[in-house]
Parts: sequence; structure tokens; C-alpha cells
Amino acid sequence: MAVRAHDQHLSDHYVICGYGRIGSIVAAEFARQKTPFVIVDRDPARVTQANQHGHLAVEGDASREDTLKTVGIETAVVDFVEIATSSDNLELSIEEIRVESGSPMAERPLSEVIQRDKMNVIVVGIQRAHGRMEFNPARTDVLNAGDHLIVLGSASTLKEIERAAK
Repeated sequence: MAVRAHDQHLSDHYVICGYGRIGSIVAAEFARQKTPFVIVDRDPARVTQANQHGHLAVEGDASREDTLKTVGIETAVVDFVEIATSSDNLELSIEEIRVESGSPMAERPLSEVIQRDKMNVIVVGIQRAHGRMEFNPARTDVLNAGDHLIVLGSASTLKEIERAAK
């Protein structure tokens, strides 16, 4: 039986959506820094793995409002996350980057403007200008003026993307 996050009396905590490669790195760093967090993942095996590592994790779909309420999203810290890991001096940031009108990124597929493998970034989602959030967008998804990219990567790479979005 999964532990419900609100039973743990969390507040001012982070919600990690997914316990894959990046989620597990973020969780390990938060645990090391004694930063409160809860993990949400759809895969029961990943939830079990996170629990075995001593992390609070719940099975659920992080794109669903009811799931996020279960893990206390109202009291969670969700604005901007910067993680620095002491090993390898790896610094990851997550940024929300607005695609401006007239930008060379506007009206083009994601694969043409963000080369994920070469840039070593993860596109977490696209918040469309009309407000809809699309998580884990496909390479064929077209960026439009007014959209916001949610991207995880090094600070220098994110600055490059931000300049291109202007």
C-alpha cells in the first residue's frame, strides 16, 4: 500500500515528478541536503525502488491535479529548482523560457530548435500560450510565439536557449 504524502505532514517540500535518471539524481541530492520532498511516479517498480532508497514516493500520474493534491502541491515549493551536486561539480538548473514573437524558434518543431543530445538538456514540458501544459513533448511538437519551454540543463546551455528564444 502506498503512503499518502499528506499523512507525512509535509510542508515547504518539493515534488519530484518521476523517479527516472534525473528524478533519482534530484532525490539523492535533496536527501543529502535534508531537503523535504516527495516523489510521484506512474511506475510501481520505480516507486518501490525509491522507497527502498528511503524516499517518500507515491504511485500516481503527476499530470493529474488530484495526484498533485494528494502529495501536498498546495504547500510544495515548485517555482524554480536549482540543484548542485558536489560529485563531478555537476550543476543542473530548470528554467522556464518564453518563446518570443519573431524568435527563430517560433513556428518550428522542437527537434529543429533544441538538439537534446548535443545540448545535453531535457525538455520537461511546454506551457502553451493559452495555458495548457504539455509534459515530455514529442520532437515533432511545434513551438509557437508565447509558449514557455521548461528545460533542464546546465546554466550556460539554458542561457543559449534563452537568447535563441528572444
